Amino acid sequence: MKVTTLEPHTVEKLVAFDSGGLPTLSLYVAVPTDPNERQRVASRVNSLLSEARQLVKDHERLDHEQRLSLRDDIARIEEAVARELPEPPALAIFACSGAGLFERVRLPGRVRDRAVVDKSLWLRPLLAQLDAFHRYCVVVLDRRRAELWELFAGEFKPTAELDAEHLRKRDFAGWYGLEEHRVRNRAEQLAHRHFRAVAEELEQVVRLRDIELLLVGGQEHEVRQFVRFLSPRLRARVAATFAVDLDNVDPRKLQQAAEEAARRYEEREERELVERVLAEAARGNGAVAGLDACLWAGSVGAIGLLVVDGSGSAAGVRCPSCGWLGRAGERCPLCDTATVAVPDVLDDLAEEVIAQQGTVEHIEVETPLREQLVAAELRFPPPPPPAAAE
Repeated sequence: MKVTTLEPHTVEKLVAFDSGGLPTLSLYVAVPTDPNERQRVASRVNSLLSEARQLVKDHERLDHEQRLSLRDDIARIEEAVARELPEPPALAIFACSGAGLFERVRLPGRVRDRAVVDKSLWLRPLLAQLDAFHRYCVVVLDRRRAELWELFAGEFKPTAELDAEHLRKRDFAGWYGLEEHRVRNRAEQLAHRHFRAVAEELEQVVRLRDIELLLVGGQEHEVRQFVRFLSPRLRARVAATFAVDLDNVDPRKLQQAAEEAARRYEEREERELVERVLAEAARGNGAVAGLDACLWAGSVGAIGLLVVDGSGSAAGVRCPSCGWLGRAGERCPLCDTATVAVPDVLDDLAEEVIAQQGTVEHIEVETPLREQLVAAELRFPPPPPPAAAE
């Protein structure tokens, strides 16, 4: 069975999956680029599945049919990982053999290694990555031709190609300059007709393919002309423009140019987002910054938007009963349950925010957030934390 890419329809299918009471097995594993490290992935997966193997032997928690299904899931996952790994950076596998499910998805972003057995699929990391990547339509054009491509999560696919009427050269000289003037006017009319046709096609593509943002490439003066033909709705979606010669670019170089334009846009977007949230936190205007404040806000469901520095991590603890998150503590201050240590409490915080229908943005570019690790916009002011309430 082939490895699929991260697409909305794949996620929708997994969200709608019903195991009929059988256990499901969800596995997330990082896929390294180094060949030697790739050979160790099978061993890492073997370790991740140790708890699932113990569950197969548990006659009290699972009945015979459930144990058989889970046993087959483990075997299929180990076989699939040993046989073939996708390109980096990560792989997710979702299995429920008794209900006919086995789905492998290449993930475009980093994940923490984890295997989860539950009645429903564990999709939080998958949903987080789907939210993190913009779906672009890349328009590359000149005055006669245009190509439309879709860029999403590292995939670059052709969407449409448009040709206009042949335009005579702008420097054509006619009788006493009069014919040159007419030809130039005609060339402008044809170019405008072409740009208008591309804009109309783009309206259809954006609507039918759920495009979020546009990248427009070409000669600078032609790109400026074309953008004027876009509707206000589409013009607002132009994330970036870039210089490219349609006659002298292959798909690989075009993808590189588009991804570089997207990277510049996303870095600018990340910096502006961090600046906004940190400014709100400094004013005490519906936002907080720093690990302690965000862990408490996340514990009480107060976070609407979580902004996490992508290079950061922090060990912490979690309450298995009520979900409280903290830096340390043997017992939960809310319900007095013994806490469990977690290697990166930022991951647990992000998962909690997603579970509460919040949004998580991982910031890859270096910003002042690197000192704070995390910041958040709040749905409501959280109550005082237990230590402050005492």
